[in-house]
Amino acid sequence: MPTAPVDQNGTVLYFEDSGAPSSSDDYTTVMILHGAIFHCGTFRPVFPYASRNNLRIVLINWRDYPESTPYSDAELERMRGPLDAQAAALAAHGVEFQNFIVWFVKTHQTPPIKANKDGSLSGGVAFAAWSAGNLQCIALLAHADKASTKTRALLDIHLRTLIVYSPNHTAIGAPAHPKLYSPFRDGTLSPAQKEAAFLPWICAYYTGVDLASDGAASEKAILAREKLDIKPTHERMTPEELAGILDTREKPQTAVPLEFLNPLAFQDVVRRGLFDCASAGAPQPVWPRVRVRVVWPAMDVDDVLWTAELLRRQAEDAKKSANIGREVDVVRIDDMNHFGHWDAPEKFVEFLANVV
Repeated sequence: MPTAPVDQNGTVLYFEDSGAPSSSDDYTTVMILHGAIFHCGTFRPVFPYASRNNLRIVLINWRDYPESTPYSDAELERMRGPLDAQAAALAAHGVEFQNFIVWFVKTHQTPPIKANKDGSLSGGVAFAAWSAGNLQCIALLAHADKASTKTRALLDIHLRTLIVYSPNHTAIGAPAHPKLYSPFRDGTLSPAQKEAAFLPWICAYYTGVDLASDGAASEKAILAREKLDIKPTHERMTPEELAGILDTREKPQTAVPLEFLNPLAFQDVVRRGLFDCASAGAPQPVWPRVRVRVVWPAMDVDDVLWTAELLRRQAEDAKKSANIGREVDVVRIDDMNHFGHWDAPEKFVEFLANVV
């Protein structure tokens, strides 16, 4: 099983690699972090389409997921501790991902960022996280100041994009919209009923909308959405396929304590990583060329669209401020739900190739 070391204590992250496109010396490496419950196998359908789009796709399992190093009791306790301990836990995630990128680039000699004559870029690394994976990935940028001098230098010529794909409001430290539905916020359901309702909810398709520059109009459109009569993703899977991408172990998953961190910890990560990067301990952003793409599928659950709308508003406000932030674009992907990479992998990879 391929694993990458991410610290000096023997901690490793499991990964799966599509491999380098043949006869290409300027492909882009896209590293993808999965969400909660579903491990990296959820993204395996994208592999056949990587090379034709000049991409090398690497799927990463979180700590505590199959073949990656479990968290110690002390590490889990830190996530349940006071705010400063929780902030340190998120910082540790960020450094681990920095180290993963460095190890992979050095080990596989992936191409650095290359500026082309037409103004486009090729090569380099895009780091993406899906769904609950966004509880961790923004820390990669928020704690760039903690990277070693060698890591900073290497990622300066390799790291080009952070992709925040289908984020949940928890990942940015925002409260849930009081009028939007989630089975986990449904007080009429028992814990067992909430668990049973999860897949039909998250795998469904909902009315596609756009996010307007008028925030009130966007909010109104999100509130008016309906569930569509389209077969949900989990019903398109065979029982074997579904079992092959779910982590159903009885041990508590890291996503559980992460979901319940103090919202201030996530707010600080978003501020430092995206909108006020000089606050990360440097007068200007570390890795200033890194762009951020917030990707929201138009037919995803309401919580994702609301989170994208909140980030769109924050990005607009940041442009008007004197803070030194990153280029943050909020990008819609049409005709996809929360599992576009499974239901429409070819189109998803083509989309990735255009936003990296």
